Amino acid sequence: MWVEYLVDRYGGAGVFQKIQSQGMAAWDDPAVLKAAQTIKDLVDRGAFGKNYKSVNYTADGASTLFAKGKAAMHLMGSWEYANQKANQPAFAKSGLGWTTFPAVPGGSGDPKSVVGNPTNYWSINAKVKGDKQKAALAFVKFAAQQDYSGDLIANGDVPATSDATSLLGKHENPGYARFQYDLVKRAPDFTLSWDQALPAKYTPPLHTTVQKLFNGQLSPAAFVDALKGM
Repeated sequence: MWVEYLVDRYGGAGVFQKIQSQGMAAWDDPAVLKAAQTIKDLVDRGAFGKNYKSVNYTADGASTLFAKGKAAMHLMGSWEYANQKANQPAFAKSGLGWTTFPAVPGGSGDPKSVVGNPTNYWSINAKVKGDKQKAALAFVKFAAQQDYSGDLIANGDVPATSDATSLLGKHENPGYARFQYDLVKRAPDFTLSWDQALPAKYTPPLHTTVQKLFNGQLSPAAFVDALKGM
């Protein structure tokens, strides 16, 4: 998410849209290199601490360090609230704050734009036909019912439905729910996480390349070259 947001803030949503439409050669955009240089600068200055290479997300490692005051900020999606509510309820109730990703000096991206996966939602493949399409549509209609949305609210999530505003007051933290809902509603662009937006074959090399950038195994220029070569 760090690289995704920085590319968006430096160059705007059009940078990744061009990558999606024109292919891997489009990674050769000045905003991608600038984002990689910023990551290197942050790493070199200790912004991610000294042991970040051994901290993972899947085992709740980063979230726990954040909740215990070992990190000042944690860049994460809306699901983090539900995770903290389940695993660190006291922190979720009284210690958790939130804000938007900031603008960057010299950037041309809109600071109201959002990247990542701000909330959970369902999509139907346009190629699905017949009974499978009918079943998929029936499921999506079910998922849009107020009972389902109410369960999401109870879990600490924010539904991606047009009538969610009527439910936000029932959220355990209404201020957070309204912030999250308005963040997405007001965003001029919403860039889906790269590993979700690109074909699945690019996911492993993308993850590896980003990891190598953070670990200092790739220079910013080599990072761009690696992305172009996927």
